[in-house]
Amino acid sequence: MFRLSIAICLVALGTASVDAGRPDPAKVDSFLAAAADTLVDRDRREALMKRALRHDWSGRTMHALARFYMAQGTPVSRQTAGHWLLRAVMRERENPDYRATHAELLWRTLQRPDSYRKALQVLELDPDHVAGLFWAGRFAVWAWEYTYFTEMPDDDTEAAIGMYSIRGGKTLTFVEYPDLGIDTGIGYLSRAISVDPVHWPSHQYLGLSYYAADMPGPLIELFEAYRQRRPENWNAHFFAGLGYQMKGDLERAYRAYLDGLNRMTETARRFMQSIFLIRDHAETKRGAPPPSDEEIRKFWLGKDPIYLTSVNERLLEQCRRVAYANLRFSDPTLGREGWQTDRGQIYIRYGDPRVRFMKDPARGRKEIWDYGPFTVVFGNTLTWDSWRFGWATRGNKRLELKQLVEAVPDLYEHPLQYDAQYQTAQFRHDNGNTRIEVYYALPEENVRRARSVDRGTAAVDVRQALFLFDSRWDTVRHNVQSVNRLPRVVYESTEEAFLLAGERMVLDPGMYFLAGEVEDRKTKRVGTFRERLRVRSFGQDTLEISDLLMARRIRKREDVPYGREQFAVLPNPLQVCRTAGQAWLYFEIYNLSRDEFGATHYRVSYQMQSLPEGGGDGSPANWTTAVSYTYRGARDWEPRDLRVDMDGASPGPRAFRVVVEDLHTGRQALAETGFRVRW
Repeated sequence: MFRLSIAICLVALGTASVDAGRPDPAKVDSFLAAAADTLVDRDRREALMKRALRHDWSGRTMHALARFYMAQGTPVSRQTAGHWLLRAVMRERENPDYRATHAELLWRTLQRPDSYRKALQVLELDPDHVAGLFWAGRFAVWAWEYTYFTEMPDDDTEAAIGMYSIRGGKTLTFVEYPDLGIDTGIGYLSRAISVDPVHWPSHQYLGLSYYAADMPGPLIELFEAYRQRRPENWNAHFFAGLGYQMKGDLERAYRAYLDGLNRMTETARRFMQSIFLIRDHAETKRGAPPPSDEEIRKFWLGKDPIYLTSVNERLLEQCRRVAYANLRFSDPTLGREGWQTDRGQIYIRYGDPRVRFMKDPARGRKEIWDYGPFTVVFGNTLTWDSWRFGWATRGNKRLELKQLVEAVPDLYEHPLQYDAQYQTAQFRHDNGNTRIEVYYALPEENVRRARSVDRGTAAVDVRQALFLFDSRWDTVRHNVQSVNRLPRVVYESTEEAFLLAGERMVLDPGMYFLAGEVEDRKTKRVGTFRERLRVRSFGQDTLEISDLLMARRIRKREDVPYGREQFAVLPNPLQVCRTAGQAWLYFEIYNLSRDEFGATHYRVSYQMQSLPEGGGDGSPANWTTAVSYTYRGARDWEPRDLRVDMDGASPGPRAFRVVVEDLHTGRQALAETGFRVRW
C-alpha cells in the first residue's frame, strides 16, 4: 500500500505540470479521438491523453484517463482510475457523467452500497441520466435477489444440507443489504429505457428482474420491443423466447429461439446449438471446429423426448438454458456472455439445481448448487460477479469438472414423459426382410380410462405412435393413430394393472432408431420407449433361431394357415412371471435340413440360469437344462411355443436360453432372453 501511494503521488505530481498549458478544445478533441482507437498500443493511447491534459482545463481528459485505467481491470489500475476521477470531479463538481463513472468504479471494487449512493447523487444532478439510473437499478435488483428472494423449507431439506432451502435457481446469502424491493430496481431501469430505448445493459437487468419476479408478460413486451429496434441482437430474441416459455407458449418460444439462432453467424449458431453436449468448450478453445449442421440435426432429433409434439422439447430446454445463462450470468458492461462463465456452463449442462445457497462469507464465499445426485461448488475469486468451478461431490467422491461430465453428461427430464416397458423380437420374413414385433406396457395409473369394456379390455382416449429413423436419422416410418381400446392385464403378485400396445414392421436389415409413444389426450402424459435397433439378417441355408418373444399366455388357434398366425400371443413387455406361475415363449427355427424323404429331425433344449441381483459383480449360477424335446417334421422352418412352469422358483432375475440342434447335420443354434421371477 505504501508503494502504491507513492506511485499515485508521482502521477499527481507528474500531471500537475502538464495542466499549465492554454486551453485548446480542438487539440483536446484531436488527442482524445486518436487515443480512443483501441488498435493503437496502450502506452501510445496513454501518452496521447497525457498530451491532451496540457490543453484541457475541464475534467474531460481526466475522466477519459479514469475510464482508460478502469478498463484494465486490475486493483492498481482501478486505484489509479479513482485518482483521476477525483480530479475530474474537483474540476466539474456538477458533471453527472463523472459521478456515474465513479458509481461504476465503486461497483467494480465491491463497494456496492457506496455505488448505489453515488448513483443517487447522479440522479440529483440529472434525474434522467441513463448511467445513473442503470447503476441504481442494478444495485437494487442485486440487493433484492441476494437478500429477500428466499423461503424457509417445508420439509427436511434444511436438515439434509444444513442450510435454508429455496426453489431451484434462487440464491440465499447471510449478508444483509438495504431494504430495497424489486419494484425499486424495475422503476430505475424502466426510466433508463424510457430515456434511451436501446440501452442494452438496462434491458438485460430489467429482463432479469421480470424473470426473477415471475412476470413473463412484461419480459415478453420488453424484448419484443427491443428486437424490433435491434433485430441483429440474438440475445433479445432468446430473452423474448424465455418469456414465452415461462408463459407456456412453446410454439412462440420456439420461433423466437429460432429467430435468435438465425441472427448468429454460422459458426456461432452451430456452436450454440451444440454447446457442451456435442462439442465441449475446451475442445473449441483448442481449435476444434464446431459440428456440422447435419451432426447437429441428428443429435437433437435423437434427443427429442416426444416426437408426437410439434416442438423438440429438449432443444427448447437447451435454448431456455442458454437464454437464462446469458440473462443471469452475463455482464453487458464488461462484454462478458453468461454462457462463457463457469456457472453458465454448468447451468446449460444440468439446468436448475434443486437447491442453491451460499456459505462461509467471512472465509471466502462459496456458492453451492445441489442437484440431488451430485453437488457443484463454485468459489468466489475477485468480485461478487467472479465465480469459478471449484469441485463437485457425488456420493462420497470429490470430482473435477472432467470427471463430473464423464459421470453425468447432462440432466433433463420432461415433466409429462415416463418410460414404458417394452420388448422387441425379430423373425425372418420374405425376400430377405425381417419382421419386427414390438410390444409395450403402460401403467394404468398414467392413462385415464373412461371405463372397462370387459375383463381384458379398457376404454381409453389416446394417441398411439411408432417412429422409425434410419442410421442417418431420416424418417422411415411415422405412424400415429387414435386408439379407444387397449388390452388390460393385472399382475396378481403386485396388483399392478397395465395397458398393452404393439406394432409389427417389416424392415431391411441394418441400423435403425425406434421410438414408441402413447399420449393420453386428457392428461397429456406420454409413455415412451427408445431403442437403437440393429435389424439382423436371416440366411437361407444355415440353421438359425429367431429372438425369443416372452408372453403371459400363448394359445394355438385351430383352422388357421400354418405359420405365425396360428399362435395368439398375449405379450409380456414387463418380462416377469410369478414363482408359482408360468413363463411362455414364442420363437421360430429356420433352415432345418431334411433327409431323402423330406423329414426334419431336431432337438430343442431349454436352459435357465439365475443372475445376480441388480446386475452386480457376483458370478451367475450355472446353466441348468429344464427340459429337452426331440421333434420330427416336414418343413425347413418351424414356429414353436413353450410353457415353462416356475414350480416355486425363488424370486430374482433369470436368463433363459433355447438351444436347437439339427440331428441330421449336428449343427446348433441358440437364442437367449431375460426375465424376472416375482412372488
